[in-house]
Amino acid sequence: MAAAAILASAIFFTENNIPDTLVPKEEYKRTKPLMIRGSIPYWEQEKAYLSFSQNAARFDYISLYWYYLEKDGQVKKYRGAKEDLNIMKLAHDNNVKAGAIVTNLLDDEDLGWNSARVETWIKNDEVIEAHAEAIVEKIKSTGFDGVILDYELVDKSQKDNFSKFVKELSLQMHQENKFVTMALHPKTGQNKKGEAIGQFQDWKEISKYADQLSIMGYSEHGDEDEAGPIASVGWVESIINYALSLDIPPEKLFLGIPLYGYRWQIGSDENTEGLTFTQIQKIIAANQIEVQWDESAKSPYFEYDKGGNTYVVWFENSQSVFEKMSLADKKGLGGVNFWRLGDEDPEIWVKVQEIKAKN
Repeated sequence: MAAAAILASAIFFTENNIPDTLVPKEEYKRTKPLMIRGSIPYWEQEKAYLSFSQNAARFDYISLYWYYLEKDGQVKKYRGAKEDLNIMKLAHDNNVKAGAIVTNLLDDEDLGWNSARVETWIKNDEVIEAHAEAIVEKIKSTGFDGVILDYELVDKSQKDNFSKFVKELSLQMHQENKFVTMALHPKTGQNKKGEAIGQFQDWKEISKYADQLSIMGYSEHGDEDEAGPIASVGWVESIINYALSLDIPPEKLFLGIPLYGYRWQIGSDENTEGLTFTQIQKIIAANQIEVQWDESAKSPYFEYDKGGNTYVVWFENSQSVFEKMSLADKKGLGGVNFWRLGDEDPEIWVKVQEIKAKN
């Protein structure tokens, strides 16, 4: 099986024109437009599907957030998810590849991201093969073109086992001519302070097997941080530069771009609130707010007072998204991944068209 799998893998990569070696960065030239992927979450599926359907011609990939890792190693649908195969039909009718997102975020919100469950199914070759087979079977049975594996918060001691798992999954998926995309925690270097969350992911090793690496280019400031940009352009560039320093083929790299915002209440222990672009526009209108632009971060923000409290909001709009798309394009990355569709700034799609027209 191994020899056949390796042959299938080699054929797959040749068909996708992924080079064996990285062209020196200063000589790298784009050969095709920046690819666009968008994610449709089951909890906002109707709005996200509407966004996709109105802009389907601008996409190359679409990802459906429907599945998670069950304790028996199988892939299970979230209770609230609706497996609407019409979304895949629309994708395929528009030459868009559809991928299934599989996570270790359990269906019970109180349990959250479950590291132990992943570690159970990557601890040795036997369980690795079984879990990979379960994923492949789910992808085949539902008609997806590939998988986006989003396993998070795994212990750093599992780095070698995780790489072995990605290798086995990729070999099995390539036998079925399916793609494998790995979601990666953002890192600006190896073993850097504050970035331990992603140490279980060996980017260089994983890149040998997976077809795409989708870096989460967000959460520079999040719900557990002080107020600040969600993804300043300088921080994002440092992540991209780190990935390129590992000699990962640029076209394998996809930059995750946020389409949302956060509201912080200054001087309060209250949880930071995640907001969609539409919700933020309502706050702006209701409070007659003048939005500010941080030229260094290339990101919009504003501050306002209400009910005796002071709030700060950082968010993403079409201009901040364009800055990050332009950076990914300039660096020669394969594409970008929008997290997530539904209630985003509608002007983003004009910017996408501008980027596409450049190449």
